[in-house]
Amino acid sequence: MKSFQNLLSILLLSAITLFSASCNSKSADEDWKARAKTDMRLLPKYGGLVKSQKYLEIDQQFIKEATEQFGTKERASYVYSRWGMEYAKKGDPKTAMYRLNQAWLLDPKNAEAYHGFGYVMAGLGAFKEALNAYNEGLKFAPEHEQMKIERAAVQQKL
Repeated sequence: MKSFQNLLSILLLSAITLFSASCNSKSADEDWKARAKTDMRLLPKYGGLVKSQKYLEIDQQFIKEATEQFGTKERASYVYSRWGMEYAKKGDPKTAMYRLNQAWLLDPKNAEAYHGFGYVMAGLGAFKEALNAYNEGLKFAPEHEQMKIERAAVQQKL
């Protein structure tokens, strides 16, 4: 009987701990934004932040190497945006955002990069940011049906 009471006490304590943790935990969006304060690569278009000279040099080297590998900046951008979406769909938003930002860096008019930004941000519950990304992407590809569908779903959540 004593072991049953101990087990019951442990289960009750565990339930209370889990409940209080869930009440006090940040949303995925809040956690993501907190991490993005120290890693600009987690935000679409690098959060619009001004990069240091070192980052700019790294970017230029990346652009050069990716262009050589894929033939053009636009082709490289498309490949990186597809990789980003693959990571996003596998549940790895961090790597997805890294690849999508690289796609955007290679070609700021690549609608697929914006589609990916919207997809990742929507998955995190950052619906306003997702909507902004979808709207921006649709400027470059107004007939992109999947992006329109996802944008409509995000609009319903706002």
